[in-house]
Amino acid sequence: MPDTYNGIGTSYLGKCKFEQDDSFVTTKWFQIVAPIFPLGSVRLRDLGSEGVPFLKRTTNYEFIEDVPLDVMQVLRTYAYTVFIVAWFGHWAFGNKPPLMRFIMITLGILLPFVLRFLSKRMSQ
Repeated sequence: MPDTYNGIGTSYLGKCKFEQDDSFVTTKWFQIVAPIFPLGSVRLRDLGSEGVPFLKRTTNYEFIEDVPLDVMQVLRTYAYTVFIVAWFGHWAFGNKPPLMRFIMITLGILLPFVLRFLSKRMSQ
């Protein structure tokens, strides 16, 4: 199972190719705060989380099988990472009106949820 310490380590990022048994394909990444390179893709089933949200949370997974590296998921993860870095740079260093900042913050927060929703709809 992936593990990080102070943002350095491995983690699962992304969910796609959902099945009827609630399993999904995810990619294990080596990360230093942001994802650096993929280590492989696996099919998992989420068994739930425990712990304090936003502080220390552990998510339990049931491993189902190794799958070939999902290149599109890797590209989406890199694209999202670039989006977040650009978004932060624009938000932190840009001189934009408050409404534009609000829109960008909202888009940055909602994007992963919208993409996951669309992925689940397309797999049905």
